[in-house]
Amino acid sequence: MKFGICQWSLPLDGPYACTVAQRLGLEGIQLDMGTWERGLPLSRPAVREAWLEMAERTGIAFPSIATTLADYFDLTAPEGSEDRTIVQYAFDKAVEAAVHMGVGTVMTPTFEKSAVRSEEEFRQLVTFLQYACDRCADHGLTMATENPLSAEDTLRLFREVDRANLTLYFDTQNYFLHWDADSAALIRELHGLFGEQLHVKDGRNKDLSGAILGEGDSGFAASVAALHEVGYDGWIILENYYDREPLRAENRDPEALIRRDLAVAQGAFNRSP
Repeated sequence: MKFGICQWSLPLDGPYACTVAQRLGLEGIQLDMGTWERGLPLSRPAVREAWLEMAERTGIAFPSIATTLADYFDLTAPEGSEDRTIVQYAFDKAVEAAVHMGVGTVMTPTFEKSAVRSEEEFRQLVTFLQYACDRCADHGLTMATENPLSAEDTLRLFREVDRANLTLYFDTQNYFLHWDADSAALIRELHGLFGEQLHVKDGRNKDLSGAILGEGDSGFAASVAALHEVGYDGWIILENYYDREPLRAENRDPEALIRRDLAVAQGAFNRSP
């Protein structure tokens, strides 16, 4: 089992983050394509090469590339719409980056503006994921969807997308955050859809990514127990927000907070810090 962190959870931008991650005892970084406003930085070959150079120096791996701009542009909008076109373009660039960088998984979240709230939006998500899976399959890549859908809707989504390279990017807080779900129960029900990585985070009073693991109200300990029960042994990717409130109020040094979280995660998954 390996331990990594989301690029957007680190307290700095850019490839030097590999050095920071290595210093903290992490083994990987889940990369992000970046914002539309800044031209999707990871779409530029020079930026990719800089990340690869730092990865080689530090031994840091890149388990996946995410397109988090889907939080701000609606991928469930009809095909041909401006939002859908932007997300699809970003996804295509993520596939290109993954091939260039030797990264095996591309992940697209469906929260915020891309959240599914109707049957029509569900149908649009199906068509997007079919497109995404096919693009990934062309290059031997895995496609991962991260969403807060119910177990029933998640199983239906996988049936209707009907692609062998689609996986579920599970998160230990999202389901509780969005609809008070029992994450441990969902792990037992959905683990057959998991890929080789998942997010861990926590929060108090429904704060997103706002508490050290196990100190929030999302049932982290129960989720860990369920992951042990189902035999999960993939990447554990930290996704707390260490340089933002409310976690920042606990310690102005985000690196100290990351060390605390990593120690908790390693201990929970039976690995000495």
